[in-house]
Amino acid sequence: MFERILFLCQGATGAVLTRAVQRKDAVLQRVCEELPAKVSKLAKLFDRSKTGHLSGGDERIGEVRGFLESAAAACKEPTALVDAVVGRHTDVQHGKLDRGRRKMPWVEAAAGGLALTSTRVGGLSFEATGPEDILPHPYRLGAATALINASGAAV
Repeated sequence: MFERILFLCQGATGAVLTRAVQRKDAVLQRVCEELPAKVSKLAKLFDRSKTGHLSGGDERIGEVRGFLESAAAACKEPTALVDAVVGRHTDVQHGKLDRGRRKMPWVEAAAGGLALTSTRVGGLSFEATGPEDILPHPYRLGAATALINASGAAV
C-alpha cells in the first residue's frame, strides 16, 4: 500500500497526489475491497491462537493489530485509507532517530493532496500493482515467518 502511494506521488501532476487521483486508482480501490476481510481473518487467527508465541502476546502485536484494524475501517474510501497509511508512516518515522534527530516522513500533506519529501529513500523502481510485487524486508522476514508459523495459518 505504501509503495503504491510512493508510486502515485512520483507520477503526480504538479508533484501533488490529489484526492481525485487517490479515489480513482484501481489498486487503492482493490485494497479497500480486500483489506477488511483479510484483517478480520488475521484478527480471528490471533484470537484463536493457543501457542506461546501468540497467546497473551497482545502487547507485542497490539499496536500493529490496532493499525490494521483502523486501516480496514478506513476502507470505505481510498483517501481515508491513504490518510491512515501515511499517518502510520509518519508516526513510525518520527519514532526513529538519525544522528539524534527524528526522521522525517517520505510523504506528507501538501496543498491539494500528498507530496514526496526530500527525505525519501528507497522504494521500488517499478509500478507495484499486487502483493507479489513487494519484496519482503530481509531483516523482518524471520519474525514474520515465525508469526505466521505460530498462528498455524497457511501462506
